[in-house]
Amino acid sequence: MTPELEALFVEQIRAAKGSWRNGGLTMIALMGLLAMISYFGLGGREGTNLVALCGLGGIVGVLLLIPSLGNPENAKILGRLRNEAQRIVWLYVFTQTGRGVGSWILIGFEDGKRDRLPAIRGREDEVLRAVASLAPQATVGFTPAIETQFKKSPIELRRAR
Repeated sequence: MTPELEALFVEQIRAAKGSWRNGGLTMIALMGLLAMISYFGLGGREGTNLVALCGLGGIVGVLLLIPSLGNPENAKILGRLRNEAQRIVWLYVFTQTGRGVGSWILIGFEDGKRDRLPAIRGREDEVLRAVASLAPQATVGFTPAIETQFKKSPIELRRAR
């Protein structure tokens, strides 16, 4: 993998980790603020119950922080791209809207397993082309027929170079 490709992939992973970190910190701050309002504003039994509920929300915020930890350069998907690019048989962009919004490059391997590389919204095609340059043997794009073929016999998606 070239240094340019590696830098592009690390940038995508770093941005995804940043989103998790921002979500976790926002949740912790919001729950702390609500706990203070509950404790000082309501007092008594009602305030205590709300403070406890906010504490649970704060724990959820901490759990959101966990995926943001660690060096993006050591991400599992980067290791797979470095060491197993020749085993990739299928690539496509998956974008989720609404709740949990995000974009990923879904990567199908010849053993039938899938992995995903985060992609910054608006840069999905650039990242897809970069991954495809590592795996010229891979079928690129999504159709229900390709998905059916992948489930049945992933190795048959391998294209001749």
